[in-house]
Amino acid sequence: MKQKLPVYGMHCKSCELLLDSKLSEISGVKVKKVSFKDNFVEFEIDDLKNLNSVRKTISSLGYDLEKKKVKKNNIFDYIIIFLIFIIFGIIYKLFGDNNLFSSFGNIANPSLIIVLLIGVVASLSTCLAVTGGIVIGFSKYLDNSKGNLSHFFIQIKFHIGRILGFAIGGGILGLIGGTLGSIVMLNKLLLLITGGFMLYMGLHLLQIIPSIKFTLPKFIGNKVLNIKNPAFAPIVGALTFFLPCGFTQSMQMYAVSSGGFISGALIMGAFALGTMPVLFLVGFGSSYFKDKNIKYINMVMGVIVIYFGIFMLSGLANLISFKKTPSQTNQNIVNENISYEQKTILHNGWSLGEKEIYLKAGGYYKLNIIPTKNGTGCMSTLLIPGIDETPHKIIAGEPISILINDAKPGKYNIVCSTMGMKQGEIIIN
Repeated sequence: MKQKLPVYGMHCKSCELLLDSKLSEISGVKVKKVSFKDNFVEFEIDDLKNLNSVRKTISSLGYDLEKKKVKKNNIFDYIIIFLIFIIFGIIYKLFGDNNLFSSFGNIANPSLIIVLLIGVVASLSTCLAVTGGIVIGFSKYLDNSKGNLSHFFIQIKFHIGRILGFAIGGGILGLIGGTLGSIVMLNKLLLLITGGFMLYMGLHLLQIIPSIKFTLPKFIGNKVLNIKNPAFAPIVGALTFFLPCGFTQSMQMYAVSSGGFISGALIMGAFALGTMPVLFLVGFGSSYFKDKNIKYINMVMGVIVIYFGIFMLSGLANLISFKKTPSQTNQNIVNENISYEQKTILHNGWSLGEKEIYLKAGGYYKLNIIPTKNGTGCMSTLLIPGIDETPHKIIAGEPISILINDAKPGKYNIVCSTMGMKQGEIIIN
């Protein structure tokens, strides 16, 4: 007979796939439809006595059969949010010049620590039901004669596979972003989308705007969820990269915008590592983290993600210049009738030795930028919006020569071509 139950707490298409998979394992139950948009599951059941098993399965996966009243932010909450913004603004002001959000190639970088913390928050919300449900699903196929030891090792294998899979996937996304970075207009669009998505995620965490329902092709999720053999736990862990909810998608976009394999791999690897502690405990059947009020953690993370979004959009602003000064990058096109003033500047692979380069308006200059180290990640290239918008590879010992003809007054940022991160500035008076 046909039955329909309300189900609340689903975040994305992955939740539909998880419920479909787990409910189909109940004897006499045939799932017809699961809708995370309309919050219900529809199924046929041979015996109504099994209806209680359906309800228990839904609850065990972290979903609710009754709609919970969501508390809206009050004045006190908005004051806390404002104070958090002020605190992080002060931190950025104090340490921003020391590259607080810089060098994705450095594993100890604060940016990666923040990504790891976002992973922790994700594991308490969207990842908790989906990925936690997958790990719990392995338990019925384990060798119970070995007790918890067997369960422990399967958890370790799953998370090692997950971290490596996310790192490799993030690296590939970084390479894609690096390729797009060579096409400046596409890269500007990518930064706009990434920054906008980050702002949305942050505002959603702060409960200022509602969630948007995300989807992904069902055939991908079905392949992952239908693998039951614990021997394939590392593979399943890696494939959860393709079961994204909002947090995962925002980090994937962040990896794309990083512009390099290593930087993208570190971002997604750090995110997966951050999800591990909570999901590990959930895999052992712990229900401690379910229904926990993480309101204030979400506030802190929401503010951080918003700052990330602002950071992305500020990079976009750095890549846009309405001032134009004639330039050429081909040394063979030097006008012999013009005397070019030579300017030699060292580049340490991250930024210029001189943060500010002063030139006179109307002058003719030849900038010789000499890298002493290879650029890494998103800082592997440079361009000068308004002067020279061709991305140049930063390779140790290979000079980058830029001719400036009839310099126009203004300030011109020297930035990386992928994220618009500032490496120096040309000031023409």
